[in-house]
Amino acid sequence: MNNKLLFLIPFLLATVGCSVSESEATSSEPIKEESTAKSSEVEAELSHSDHFWELVYKENIEPADHSEMERLISLGVDIDAKNEEGTTPLTYAVMKKDPQLVEWIVQAGADVHEGVENDRLLELAANNKSYDIVDLFLKMGAHFEVGNENMLIQAVEAENLNLIKTLLHNGYSPNLEAELDGSKSTLLNYAIVEENEDLTTMLLNAGANPNFAVDSENESAVVVAVIEEKSSEFLSLLLARGGDANVYYKNAPLLFEAIKQNNVSLVEVMLISGATPPSSKESAQAFKLADGEEYKEITDLLMQYGW
Repeated sequence: MNNKLLFLIPFLLATVGCSVSESEATSSEPIKEESTAKSSEVEAELSHSDHFWELVYKENIEPADHSEMERLISLGVDIDAKNEEGTTPLTYAVMKKDPQLVEWIVQAGADVHEGVENDRLLELAANNKSYDIVDLFLKMGAHFEVGNENMLIQAVEAENLNLIKTLLHNGYSPNLEAELDGSKSTLLNYAIVEENEDLTTMLLNAGANPNFAVDSENESAVVVAVIEEKSSEFLSLLLARGGDANVYYKNAPLLFEAIKQNNVSLVEVMLISGATPPSSKESAQAFKLADGEEYKEITDLLMQYGW
């Protein structure tokens, strides 16, 4: 009996060993499958992101490409994810000067209101002269600086009419006070001093007030146009948009300055625009200033317009 048991022991041990090996093999299979699945997911995610960027990099993006990009986003591609250079798709599109791609990326959910990188997008588009992209950002309500006043001031100093037009169209104030050429001024005053008729007209069309002065130590655009002896065309523009022809300068009617200059065209524009003597005292002063043969044209104008 004992001999039989001894004979069976090796057989039993072999059987148990096989069972354990089979059990271990069976339990390891799900782990391998899970690991393989995770690896595939990582590879798929990477390939989706790479594929998305390949489409962004294309020179001419077609509608089919947009559809594919939408599919990739639905599969988990992050629209704000950066490439190897640390650039987001939106920033790349702005750098590429591609307004259609910019609009598509924004509509796809790109964040344009937060992040240090996005703080520079408006400035980047402006510097690239991509005014349609600037317009798009502003229409979306993007404010990357507080008020963005500096952008309008810089555009005025550079006389960049396209950018100025875009900014004014999107609500920038044409009555902005600014430090221009080292002194406080309004944008309209600056345009008058620089004799930029297009800029003057653009600001007036946007609602610039020709009677507005920054403070008591500064003058309105109407006053500046006269004391700087600018052309009658500039003064006519200002007076036609609500400028006051009866404004005072140094405690006397502004008209007196034009008379002192013997500037017939400025005097005539002011008289046509309604400059009238507030009293007989000012009337007498006007004729006294215009005393002399060289002032005959001005004297005739004063008489013609009831002074």
